[in-house]
Amino acid sequence: MKIWALSGLMCFWLVFSQEAGAMRVQPSLHKACDITALANGKPEKLNLAEGWEYYDTVFLEPSMIHSYRFKPIARTLPELWGKSFSLVRSAKFGIGFGTYHIALKAPKIALGIRFDHIHTASKIFVNNDLVFENGVPGTNAASSQPMVITRYYYFNNESDTIHITIQVSNFHHQTGGITGMVSIGTETRIRRMEYQHLVSDIFSINLLLATSLVFLLLFVFRLQDKPQFYFAVLLAIVAARILFHNDALIYGWVHLSFSNAVRFNFFSQNLMAMAIFGYYFTLYPTPRLKIPNIIIAVILALAGGAGFFTHLYDLSLLVYYNQYFLVGVSLYGLIVICVRLFLRKHIAPLFLFAYLLFIVFSILELLYRGSHPELHMLFTLISIFLFVTSQIALLAKRQASLLKKQEEMADELAAANQSLEERVHQRTVMLERKNKSLQQSKNELEHVVKTKDKLFSIIGHDLRSPLSVINLYSEVLWEECDNDERRKKLNYIINSSTSALHLLENLLIWGKKELGGVTLNPVFVAVDGLISESIQSFHGISESKKIKITSDCDDSVVFADRFVLLLVINNLINNALKFSYPDSEITISSRLISPAPDGKVMISVKDSGVGIEAGTLKKLREGLGNISTRGTADEKGSGLGLLIVKEFTQLNHGELLIESEPGKGSVFSIILRTKMWS
Repeated sequence: MKIWALSGLMCFWLVFSQEAGAMRVQPSLHKACDITALANGKPEKLNLAEGWEYYDTVFLEPSMIHSYRFKPIARTLPELWGKSFSLVRSAKFGIGFGTYHIALKAPKIALGIRFDHIHTASKIFVNNDLVFENGVPGTNAASSQPMVITRYYYFNNESDTIHITIQVSNFHHQTGGITGMVSIGTETRIRRMEYQHLVSDIFSINLLLATSLVFLLLFVFRLQDKPQFYFAVLLAIVAARILFHNDALIYGWVHLSFSNAVRFNFFSQNLMAMAIFGYYFTLYPTPRLKIPNIIIAVILALAGGAGFFTHLYDLSLLVYYNQYFLVGVSLYGLIVICVRLFLRKHIAPLFLFAYLLFIVFSILELLYRGSHPELHMLFTLISIFLFVTSQIALLAKRQASLLKKQEEMADELAAANQSLEERVHQRTVMLERKNKSLQQSKNELEHVVKTKDKLFSIIGHDLRSPLSVINLYSEVLWEECDNDERRKKLNYIINSSTSALHLLENLLIWGKKELGGVTLNPVFVAVDGLISESIQSFHGISESKKIKITSDCDDSVVFADRFVLLLVINNLINNALKFSYPDSEITISSRLISPAPDGKVMISVKDSGVGIEAGTLKKLREGLGNISTRGTADEKGSGLGLLIVKEFTQLNHGELLIESEPGKGSVFSIILRTKMWS
């Protein structure tokens, strides 16, 4: 309980210490403070806290100090102007203007003076010389221009008494007066202090940025670990705040107005709160507090947005009171850590110890910022180091835990791989056996294919030849015969032999297709020439049935297999001859129905034969099987012709259309492409 009490007292001291310091009043006036001990080198530096004279609501030159008619007020630095301090009738806290003066009995040596945090505009005189002007001090907001920069002044003292006069005004910030310490010492000591502050800030900035970069890279390579991202952002913001609070670093590169400095202070505080909030809530997520967390995040975002529209003085108040929220967020983090300790999480004890030390040293750093610059620098370094190292320890432990889990998963994966290799070996042996069986089946299949090819060759030669001879001699006898009865019998022989030949051709080509023996060789084919060749092959049967075959073709060219296309057209003409009446006409036409680039050609075979019934026509369109029908001369049919037409048209990337009406004839059309296809 002691440590919790100590932390509470320190937080209370942090909030109210500056206001309490403003009420300290020293009775001694018009006496020179003795700093001649600086000549002996011990001490090398003195903080000028006592002996200051303050002249309220008036700007005095050094030569006017002792002749001014009103008695000054004794003050002790550093101090914060309070509401009741200034004689200016203003309801705003810290508003006012006046003059500070101190007389020093000094040795005749090289000296240095440090002026720290004079709010918010000032003129500084050493003896009768104007050595610095921070902004423009004025008697009202319109005549003053704020700026707060820490100054160093070095000179060789040649008089027994040094007079320091500081004109101060504030109309733009809730903090007024000399809130930092004025220090005097040997030139060597003050320059060393200046360099120490510079080196300290540079070291802190580099440490914070380097650590932020490391954790940002870790987040990039491990996107699911969000605490690393928030921690990296937090460190970057802290580094930026240190940079912008070091006058030697920031003002040597850019000009930053006072209003922009205040706004940066506010927005960086707000972003720090958001980063801390996001860090702890992602580090130790609490699902039950999801909605309150979202509400707090929205409030932070709205508060940050409100900063763009807030008056400068009111914004400085927000900066002041925003410290309470940062303390609250830090205490929340402390509570979270304690809960983790209660739950016996192994990282919590170490983290709790480091976090408590960080809070203590942060409070000490704020308390001694003005009065003891050396302690401020020391506590700054210690607090930053403790914070960074404690968080690194926590996140490193998380990474180690993740790596351990990955190693365990890798071991499990290795065991699974070994088991898988054994199973693969077993499967390989089984596959080798099956491959031998498949190889044997392949050999048997190759033997069957060879037998098939031999059978097709025998059928194609031994059957086609005698049928061709019968058909040829029948046509010769028909032409030489003048007996009608004999001609009728010869017509029957010609039709039967032609049908048999056609059926044989269809069976051979269809069988090859089903067995995978048909290989397409598509080329550009002139349609009119192919149709003329097909008509010529049916001259005998058309003459025997007294059917006229005519053509009406344009000069269209299609991309298809020539042999297969000829087979399709032959089947269409043979089908038309089979179902046409004697003394009728069959018309074969070709037309370009779609221009380039997606050109299409329609080849149609039209007859005036028996036509097709509606039910049969539906089956033909839907491809529901082979339909065998006898022709007008009692020709036998297998239904294989139309099946070949449909399938081989599709092989050539075409389509089949059928139109028919019973008693009026039929129109069979195929549509083919004019451009190449693969």
